[in-house]
Amino acid sequence: MGAGAVAVGMLGALLLTSGSRPARDAWGPVSRDYEVHEHSILLTEDEYSVLEQVAQHVPEDDVILANPWGGGALAYSMVDREVSSRHVSTMVDSPYAPIVAGIDDPAQRDEVCRAVAETGAYWYLDFVDSAGMGGAQDDVFAPLEEAVRSGLMDPVVVEGDVGLYRIDFC
Repeated sequence: MGAGAVAVGMLGALLLTSGSRPARDAWGPVSRDYEVHEHSILLTEDEYSVLEQVAQHVPEDDVILANPWGGGALAYSMVDREVSSRHVSTMVDSPYAPIVAGIDDPAQRDEVCRAVAETGAYWYLDFVDSAGMGGAQDDVFAPLEEAVRSGLMDPVVVEGDVGLYRIDFC
């Protein structure tokens, strides 16, 4: 039997089993984890709404500071905008580190503004780590969250507890 026949047989078996009740029962709970609703694990309705508006506000050449554990990195894949961290396995890339670490420290304002101008990272997506899995990564992004709370960044699009903010103090 040739490779083509084996492939056809495997495809047939897959099609037969994927529609079976056990397969549907197994996929149902998993697929619900990736639906967008108020209590979604990956992306909430509010976060989705903010992402839908990102392209209207963030120029194509600018960069968005984003905690990938909170879902902000989805701006890269869903809205085609560059983000500071594309994947949960990355910490903040070095060009953005001075911004993230020093944004809420007035003594570091000159260094922060220099890094913002050099990188084009004028934006921050403040999303929630709904799954609570970010750990140390969440701590890294705490200065940005504090900058939002203290009014250092201008709200551009806010839905519920999440939003897109712009660094305008530079």
